Amino acid sequence: MALMSSIKKRAQLGLPTSWLVLAAALAVIFSVASAWLPITGAIEEFSIVGVLLLLELLRSRSSFSRVAKKKMMLASVDDAQNDHRGMDSCSSSCEGNEAGNHYVGELQAAVKSGNLAAAEAIMNRMEQDGIKPSVVCYGTLISVCAKIGDVAGAEHWLEALIACGIGMPNAICVNITISACAKSGNVAKAEEWFARMQELGVQADVMSFNAVIDACARVSDYDRAEMWLNKMSKAGIPPNVVSYSSVLHACAKVGAADRAERWLKRMSAEGVEPNVICYNSIVHACSKAGESERASQWINHMLALGIAPTVNSYSTIIDRLAKSGDIEAAEMWLARMTASGVQAGFVVRKQNTEKNNKS
Repeated sequence: MALMSSIKKRAQLGLPTSWLVLAAALAVIFSVASAWLPITGAIEEFSIVGVLLLLELLRSRSSFSRVAKKKMMLASVDDAQNDHRGMDSCSSSCEGNEAGNHYVGELQAAVKSGNLAAAEAIMNRMEQDGIKPSVVCYGTLISVCAKIGDVAGAEHWLEALIACGIGMPNAICVNITISACAKSGNVAKAEEWFARMQELGVQADVMSFNAVIDACARVSDYDRAEMWLNKMSKAGIPPNVVSYSSVLHACAKVGAADRAERWLKRMSAEGVEPNVICYNSIVHACSKAGESERASQWINHMLALGIAPTVNSYSTIIDRLAKSGDIEAAEMWLARMTASGVQAGFVVRKQNTEKNNKS
């Protein structure tokens, strides 16, 4: 029911309900896929925006075709004078629609190449030509800014969308801005935009909460990350694997192994299956705390569950052992890593550096 209510609200922003249903369906698909694949919120949001922009281009072309046909039918049954005026009107309408269609295509190309300057120039030309950009167009600019780390740019275009008079932004636009703030480590800004969602009449969803939790994790503030995950649960939005992995990441960065293990148990108890990223955070937390044996046990636990450790799983413990001077144990884990088929790569170079430093 909450999803349908959100869709109906967003339909008032000028986007067809069918598009919003598609966007919601894509979000659900990404949410399910994230249980097995390391799909970030930014990739998910950028993909949804791309689909909506493509639909905007198709709608623009379809609209142009319908308007042109209608004008021609009216002209054929009118008198000569009205026919002349009707054709002038049709010509003017066609020019406007063709220009809009052309601009949407240009904007799509700029987005794919990540060219912010070109995308902004296209938006400015649209406004100069009297073509009002849609919510999707503004969302595209916000997405490009977020993709290249331009937080100020993302905020600028979100504010422009709010002020332009075509309706309030949808959750995707705000979520992308929050995510941009998160990537820059600006927790206060991420929380500020989250708070503004209610003011704007936009319902926060799982991506909104995950973006704020990610912001907290990036600055190693696990207390704050945990607070937001608890808020998420109280709001009736079940945390997913991305939510928990961000909290685990925050714990790992400061070596809070006990806390990380409690969160892993909690997510399992609540029916969310940990993935390899979650287990890597546990291994990292134990290694950061100087508990190499505990980290080793978690890698063995992963293997027992049929979860293949990655290069990050092994490199964390190898690095800790090498730094502590236990080169023999580090070499043993390196051999084990190689035997499992995981490419050693930089791990070998790092270990050799540590070994030479001890010589």
